[in-house]
Amino acid sequence: MSSVSSPLTASRSPSPEPLVQPDHFYGTDPSQLPPSPDSEGKTFLSPDDDPLAHRGIPVFKPSMHEFADFEGYMTRVECWGRRSGIVKIIPPKEWSAALPDVVPQLAHVKIKSPIEQFMRGRAGLFRQENMEKRKQMSVREWAELCAKPEFRAPGKDQVGLHNNPSAQPAPRTRRKKAPSKPKSEPAEPDTTAMASPPNTASPDPEDTKPTTPVADADADADADANDADNVSPKKPQRNRRTERADKDASFLDSFVPHKDWLPPDTVATDYTPEFCAKLERAFWRNCGLARPAWYGADTMGSLFTPATTAWNVATLPSTLSRLLPLSSGGLPGVNTPYLYFGMWRATFAWHVEDMDLFSINYIHFGAPKFWYAVPQGRAGALEGTMRGYFPADTSTCPQFLRHKSFLASPSLLSQSAVRPNHLVQHAGEFVVTFPRGYHAGFNLGLNCAESVNFALDSWLDEGRKAGVCGCVDFSVRIDVDQLLEDRRIDALELTDPAAAAHARAVRDGLIPDGDLEGDGAAVLDVDMPAVDTPAPSATSKGKQKATPTKTPTPSTGAAKPRQTPRKRKPTAPFEPEGPAPKRTFPCCLCVAPSHTGLLRVHDLPAAWREIGGATAVHYPPSAGGKGVWMAHEGCAMVLPETWVDEVVVSGHGGERRTERVVFGVDGIERARWNLKCSTCPTQLAKAHGALIQCVKGKCSKAFHINCARAGVEEGTGIAYTVVREVEKEVVLLEPAPPSHGGGAEPNLRVLKVIHKTEVEALCAQHNPVIVASRRASKAESLRADVLALPPLSRIKIRVSSGVFEVTLMRVLEDRRAVEVLWDAGEVREVKWTNIVLGLGVGQIEYGGSPSLLRLPLLSVPLWSELG
Repeated sequence: MSSVSSPLTASRSPSPEPLVQPDHFYGTDPSQLPPSPDSEGKTFLSPDDDPLAHRGIPVFKPSMHEFADFEGYMTRVECWGRRSGIVKIIPPKEWSAALPDVVPQLAHVKIKSPIEQFMRGRAGLFRQENMEKRKQMSVREWAELCAKPEFRAPGKDQVGLHNNPSAQPAPRTRRKKAPSKPKSEPAEPDTTAMASPPNTASPDPEDTKPTTPVADADADADADANDADNVSPKKPQRNRRTERADKDASFLDSFVPHKDWLPPDTVATDYTPEFCAKLERAFWRNCGLARPAWYGADTMGSLFTPATTAWNVATLPSTLSRLLPLSSGGLPGVNTPYLYFGMWRATFAWHVEDMDLFSINYIHFGAPKFWYAVPQGRAGALEGTMRGYFPADTSTCPQFLRHKSFLASPSLLSQSAVRPNHLVQHAGEFVVTFPRGYHAGFNLGLNCAESVNFALDSWLDEGRKAGVCGCVDFSVRIDVDQLLEDRRIDALELTDPAAAAHARAVRDGLIPDGDLEGDGAAVLDVDMPAVDTPAPSATSKGKQKATPTKTPTPSTGAAKPRQTPRKRKPTAPFEPEGPAPKRTFPCCLCVAPSHTGLLRVHDLPAAWREIGGATAVHYPPSAGGKGVWMAHEGCAMVLPETWVDEVVVSGHGGERRTERVVFGVDGIERARWNLKCSTCPTQLAKAHGALIQCVKGKCSKAFHINCARAGVEEGTGIAYTVVREVEKEVVLLEPAPPSHGGGAEPNLRVLKVIHKTEVEALCAQHNPVIVASRRASKAESLRADVLALPPLSRIKIRVSSGVFEVTLMRVLEDRRAVEVLWDAGEVREVKWTNIVLGLGVGQIEYGGSPSLLRLPLLSVPLWSELG
């Protein structure tokens, strides 16, 4: 009989793959898993039975066979992480044992621009302000900083209400040192290492991010300058670098990563859940009171080596990495790894990942991390709660939690029904965060972690809908559909090169697509050389093709993997959301759609290719040309740098005629081009044109001239006033002749006197009419609230010594005051403005008997956090 079954023979379908089971949930007894609320006698747990992760954060211990396939295993645990927001994965022992020593890699690590974290707030609600330090530190210098009394983590016998971290004994000496070695100096800025030559083609992304000036940077620079004056040139820098390098090498020779971070009289096994809970209470008790912690975050690099193939954070297989072009080099911190050097109290505030991606975090060595996570089903509730706590930030940026600057304690969140789960991650363990999984936490001491973002196939739809912070221009933006189209064309190249070439031409705008040519507009080419004359020459097209474009190193901002000469602005994978319109703005200075009053711009900016989004727009074409810049006469009369004048031109028949043109556009400074309009609804409109600013103090609000005018009519609160007509001189700077020497000043020659319109623009916040209206409305609201208070009711008043609860006797409306009953029958008169009428969300006041509380409110240690 044949062993082959007949097609009509019934066969058993393959069994579905069993649901991966957590080893335990953090905070529960690992020996026995808690039952599912809706298990109905099932022998396995399901995440669907606990959609809000009340059991806690799942912890997995895969076998080596399961662990070998990163994407496969992550797909299996995804159903759990989608519920809890984060999961912990403890790798197999054989994988951990095979890891090479990290000390050789530490010799090449430099912590660039560490941040000092200032916590502003109290009672469990804080705003984190990061002050970036202009210094570069080695691992030795970071370890020495963490060992200082004000930054050192407490040991197991040093945690409690009566232990002062700043009064702890000196740290134990690490392994024996040679007596001839001098004592290590504190961390110093490596100014020479931070220097970079001018016109660098592709600087490091972390060197290009905005920095915040700090006082110690100036002091360090002065110290370096003084040293340079006292010794011969170049030698001190070389000697100091050599000395630091010797100290670093000596430190690493004796550094034991898994022991030397420990506090005094403490071993790694002391970090039990109970001890970590005590550290958690100590963190919240001292948050905002102790000296600000430092965080060596966002250091590019990896401590993994090619010898580690499975779960190597630097080379993880991912949908995101496959989508990005090979020529892009990756996005730093997104799909290329970052190192994070922590210390005791170094914090990461509530946030989700950029573009709602997954993330993976691995601690190479050092103290644990304490994590908080909100289940994905409560993400919306957390956002609503935090909007109530920080209403001003919500109105400024709807995605303000992506700033990673807002911290709320678990006790405070629990009061709003947003109870977070918690987790402790030890060295050698992975923590994976999932899309829409809000998380926060802090470090329990000196440690080094490595992190990177990644994506599974399930992320594609979420990536299309992910929110992006629009406050800064370096936010990560990923155009999923554009990347998918690029990869489709790349795959088509292998099978049908002609079809791929046609698809690429359509994508790049070299071939009309639909009705692209029917709108009567031309596009300025962002890769074209600088234009010296308003009329394009016959050879300009050839010059454009001959100009090569080097692909820059992408950053976390608007990364553009491909930059080639095109007919229209490329839709880069990291551009703001939304399709580019076929027709945009006729005026190069404003966004008004009107063609009335348009004049030709005489001279284009010399570096207009570098100005940004303001140049990649559509303009009416000139006769026989690709297009010229146009500007409204009214805009040119208002902007300080521009004016309108008449020039003589030749007509079609050779006759001479006069034409009014706009001058001075080439003199508009770059900062004015980079201003963003505060009233325009789209990112494209915000970034277009040259703007004017609110004249009040240092207000940063800016507007297009037409937006400011329209604001008066539309009632947006903007005040736009024409002050006067003024005369200004157009001055030509003529360089001094070489015979006068290099120190001679240039000659000033007045070309002509022009007429300008001087205007004054005020934003809604500084508009005196709006301010007066708000003040009157607030006063009337206060009056109504005070008059509604019944006599003999208990009210709270705020005075210089604190907030107290007293008894209202009567309201004195004519004096806008009230009489209240103080202690011992004493009656006092208090202004209305001293009455605490209501508490907004997130505001916590303390009231008490005025005979008991005589000290200022903040001098009384009223702890509301965790014990």
